Amino acid sequence: MVKCEVCGKEFKNGAGLVGHMRMAHPDSVPVPSSELLSSLNSIHELLNTVAKSLKELHDVVIHPEDLGQLIADAIHGSNPGKPEPEPEPEPNPGRPAFGSFFKRS
Repeated sequence: MVKCEVCGKEFKNGAGLVGHMRMAHPDSVPVPSSELLSSLNSIHELLNTVAKSLKELHDVVIHPEDLGQLIADAIHGSNPGKPEPEPEPEPNPGRPAFGSFFKRS
């Protein structure tokens, strides 16, 4: 006998339980206990990380005179913790730039 974990009804075999689940409990999907526990642990760790980040942000003070620069940095994608990209090398001085071939005299 196979028992429905949602309502407790018993069936002769797995096929009977599958049909019952489709008809009686279409929104219920059986999840193995170990898989559920692993998912809950992951969610718990994520929530702890978010809580720590929020606590750190709570102590941050933004002075009104700094707000304009913060907004400008956000708009232009500036990141003070990230180095600026290397500038592109200058074209070879012995060769004309590609665009100069197409200039009209």
